[in-house]
Amino acid sequence: MTEFTPWDSAAGGALIGLSAVWLMAANGRIAGVSGILNRLLPPYGDNLLLDRAVFVAGLVCAPVVYLAAGGTVVQTVS
Repeated sequence: MTEFTPWDSAAGGALIGLSAVWLMAANGRIAGVSGILNRLLPPYGDNLLLDRAVFVAGLVCAPVVYLAAGGTVVQTVS
């Protein structure tokens, strides 16, 4: 069983919320990963291809950055 860490959980939720608000303020859109991934494929309806690619790259690279900053791998219990 894992430990409940309210401060870490709250910080993670705050970062997710901050990134969603930032995307909404910058582009006027809600951060829906499936919609962002869908609009990465042609035909492109606007000129936000780079924004979407950077958003998806951030999702992919975030665990690597976390581990590089000294984070630990989450252990699963079987």
